[in-house]
Amino acid sequence: MKDQNFLKHNLTIHLNPLSIIKRFSNILILSFLV
Repeated sequence: MKDQNFLKHNLTIHLNPLSIIKRFSNILILSFLV
């Protein structure tokens, strides 16, 4: 049950444009730091 909720949560995060932008900016920041 918990796993299913986790999956659903992950799906909503993946489909959320804002979170995608956030993740992308995080990757950019990380690449600058390296």
